[in-house]
Amino acid sequence: MTKGFTLIELLVVVLIIGILAAIAVPQYRKSVEKSQAMEALIAVRTLAESYKRFQLENGTYPTAFDQLDVSLPLSAIGASAGGQAGFLPSKNWQILVYPSGVIAYRQDKNVNIFWRMTGGDMVCVTLNDVSDSLCRALGAVDFGVVPTSCGWNTATSCLRLSTPGKV
Repeated sequence: MTKGFTLIELLVVVLIIGILAAIAVPQYRKSVEKSQAMEALIAVRTLAESYKRFQLENGTYPTAFDQLDVSLPLSAIGASAGGQAGFLPSKNWQILVYPSGVIAYRQDKNVNIFWRMTGGDMVCVTLNDVSDSLCRALGAVDFGVVPTSCGWNTATSCLRLSTPGKV
C-alpha cells in the first residue's frame, strides 16, 4: 500500500485554505483600518482635552501649540493657512493642530475626525458610504444636522463621536 495523499485530497485542502484566506484577509484589513482610525481619534481627543485644560487654567484658548501640556512629534507636515503644526500618528492619517481646533484626516478614504473649540463636539465627517461605516465602527452616531453645518460642503454625513459639548 502506498502512503501519501491523493490529488483530490490535496485539492480539497488547498480549496479550504483559499476559502479561509478569502474570509480572513478582508476582516484583517478592516481591523487594521479601524485601529489606525482609533489612533487618530485618540490623538484628536488628547489634544482637545489639552485645549480645554489650558482654557480652564488661563481663561482663554491657546494660540500656539507649545502652550499645551502634551508632547507630540510635530513637524511642518501639511501646514496650511492658519495651521500651526501637523504630525502623522499612523501611516494613513495626518493630524493638523489649529488655533481653533484639531483635525485628523485620511484623504484616501475621505474621512475627517475633528474637534472645534466652538461647540466642543468631536465629529466624524464622511464623503462616501464606505467612510461612514468606519465612523460608525468608531462609535459615531447621527449628528442630526446637515453636513454643511459641520463645516464640509461635500460631506455625505456628519456623525458625532462625543456627547454634545464634551470631548
